[in-house]
Amino acid sequence: MKKILHFRYLVLLAIIIFAININASGQAAVTVIQPSVAGIQWVVGTTHLISWTDNFTFPVRIDLVDYTIPAAPITTNITPSAEGSTYGWAIPLATPTGSHYKIKVSSAICGDCYMDESNSEFSLVASLSGTYVHVEQPNITNITWLKGSTYLISWIDDIPGNVNIKLFKGGIPNMDIALNVVGSTYLWTIPDDGSILPGIDYRIKVFSIDDVSVLDFSDNDFTIAAPGSGTIMVIQPSVSGITWIKGNSYLISWNDDITGTVDVDLYRGGSFDSNIATEVSGSTFVWLIPSGTAVANNYTVRIYSHTDITTYDESNSNFSIHANPTGTTIYVVQPNVTGITWLKGYSYLISWVDNVPGTVKISLYKSGVLHSVIAENVPGSTYTWTVPNDGSIVSASDYKIRVSCMGDGTIEDYGDNDFSIGATGSGSITVLQPNVPGITWVRGNSYLISWIDNVTGTMDIDLYKAGIFVSSIATNVAGSTYIWPIPIGIPTGSDYRIKIFSHTDAGSLDFGDNDFSIQATPDGGTITVVQPNGGETWYIGNSYLISWNDNFPENVDIDLYTDAGVFKQIISHDVAGSTYIWNTTGFPLVDAGDYKVKISSSVTPTVTDMSDNHFHLLCLPLVATIYPNPVNNILTVKFDEALSDNFTLTVFDRFNTQVLKRTVMADGMNEFQISTAELPNGVYFLTLTSGKSTETKKIIVQH
Repeated sequence: MKKILHFRYLVLLAIIIFAININASGQAAVTVIQPSVAGIQWVVGTTHLISWTDNFTFPVRIDLVDYTIPAAPITTNITPSAEGSTYGWAIPLATPTGSHYKIKVSSAICGDCYMDESNSEFSLVASLSGTYVHVEQPNITNITWLKGSTYLISWIDDIPGNVNIKLFKGGIPNMDIALNVVGSTYLWTIPDDGSILPGIDYRIKVFSIDDVSVLDFSDNDFTIAAPGSGTIMVIQPSVSGITWIKGNSYLISWNDDITGTVDVDLYRGGSFDSNIATEVSGSTFVWLIPSGTAVANNYTVRIYSHTDITTYDESNSNFSIHANPTGTTIYVVQPNVTGITWLKGYSYLISWVDNVPGTVKISLYKSGVLHSVIAENVPGSTYTWTVPNDGSIVSASDYKIRVSCMGDGTIEDYGDNDFSIGATGSGSITVLQPNVPGITWVRGNSYLISWIDNVTGTMDIDLYKAGIFVSSIATNVAGSTYIWPIPIGIPTGSDYRIKIFSHTDAGSLDFGDNDFSIQATPDGGTITVVQPNGGETWYIGNSYLISWNDNFPENVDIDLYTDAGVFKQIISHDVAGSTYIWNTTGFPLVDAGDYKVKISSSVTPTVTDMSDNHFHLLCLPLVATIYPNPVNNILTVKFDEALSDNFTLTVFDRFNTQVLKRTVMADGMNEFQISTAELPNGVYFLTLTSGKSTETKKIIVQH
């Protein structure tokens, strides 16, 4: 009995000595990263990532701690051994919900001698709070579904799990439609086997499978009828407040269960007005409202079976047909200014602004007289016109463009000035962009240079400053636009102009009418160091990520400073992007805890930022390699050739009992051999400790 007690005492003493040795080195540490901030909710039955940082050479243990009763916390083991710095925890469904949980990560070897817990408590819940379900279809009034047919049930929700769908009749559950449904839609084929009776008081219920209190019903009853009932329901236009503009196209839609086509009629004030369409298949029709339709606010649409006029439906509410609203305008933008020449056989952009709700008509006028219609029913506000070169248009200088409303020709506009249409080869160039005063471009960004010309062939583009040639921007450019990425190295200035000229005839050219500016970082340019920003410990000889945020286009310079602001060395200059991997190998660094990183614009050094607090650079705790492993009788320890320290070599068995201890001088002994012949088979831990570092390696003795 005394021997057993003495053995237990030795084990406990070994653990204490092991912890003291690690503490003395100042190296061992573990920090829980996730979950650690306040307000986190995890749903039982889902998987979440637990993460931490440590500098152990051995695995960690992960526990769940319930602090519902602070004086008597309950600990449940998640895993007894985890490698690396992350663990995916599949939360068991049987785990009790609560809001006072923390994660504890500790040494798998010495237990709580080194551990850390979440900084804040987090919650385990059955489902996330604030969830909802809303039935979208069937939801409105007057819906009829037929037995034996298939219909779409749809809903929106923000719940994390699946849903069940149930049918109710007269407020009483009728049947389960579907269970454990993924997504937000379900196609339901209504049974025609007698299990569902025809009725007008059906509703759909959709609810969470995880929390039945999260649910929604259809807002209105819908009808389930026997097949062949022959019903039609107008969908559009049917609600009140609709206004359509004559001369424009609109969608008429309906639902029906009839066999065959339908006819569509327009009614006004309850009386037949006109036929819109006959023998329409499907359930939609696009109606172009004739410009001659009378303006009124008491229209309805009637849709009926082509073979049985007694089967029909009419809009539930009146809708209006108007001319264009009061104040509707059109303004021609291009061609509009003086001096424009377009060449036959080339394409040009006609543009305008308007508040017309429908399409427009574009016409060409010569000397105030209609020459030809260019295009009709044009949507939007631009149209690309290829000027005919077939003899239908003569060369002249008295052309104008007219843009008018398709439904109302009185809403119109002409170009303010005449423009010319000429034959190909007239040979003129006009710089459009950059041309107006006040333009500023930022180097490192891309900008559009544009022009119009009637020159056959390609263009060259040059940059001038104060009237003096600076550089060629591009040569042999086809078309009338070029995207210029402004080089970072171009000097800033406010007296730049663009010159565009024919590649084959330098005499055909044009300069921008006004100077423009090229500047560096835009006003308000900023940079923020993200990492390292204070508190990090990095080891010399490894690679680490330096990162930052900025809002300017140019590259950056990265330098190393001390906490006191003293420059130490250049890390890298002219770095693109917002990250840089720094390999500290080869840098003349020394152990210190007062380093900061400074990042500055390569172009504007005054735009800069430095780490908020200092970080540590330490010698990499690489001490030695061991071989062979597994070992039989002799284990060789080979030290790093750069080491000159005294080391304490200690071997522990798996019960943390010390079995060997030696002091070794690495400078005078490159290799050191240990006899393991007397050690039983099993796992052992070899620890090398100096005044600078501690390294632990696992060895296996196998005779």
